[in-house]
Amino acid sequence: MAAKQQLLMTAKRWDSSCKTIVEFVPNEFMGEMVRSLLSRYQIPLSADQLFTQSVLDKTLTRANYQARLHDLLYIEEIAQYKEVSK
Repeated sequence: MAAKQQLLMTAKRWDSSCKTIVEFVPNEFMGEMVRSLLSRYQIPLSADQLFTQSVLDKTLTRANYQARLHDLLYIEEIAQYKEVSK
């Protein structure tokens, strides 16, 4: 705990002069990869479509693991999108 306090007291605080903005320029390969992934993993139109049986099952099994993981990631993405769009 003492080390954390020491770091907080001596560390340089962030200010607007401590930043470097790097422009994002997508490359063609990323565009191809994104299109491929979007065609493979369709984005749900609404949150209602996400509550599939894999999410509602109480137990996690080898059979439902992948489907549940994808559905939970979609739910998280929609929640983050709603939060950011406020």
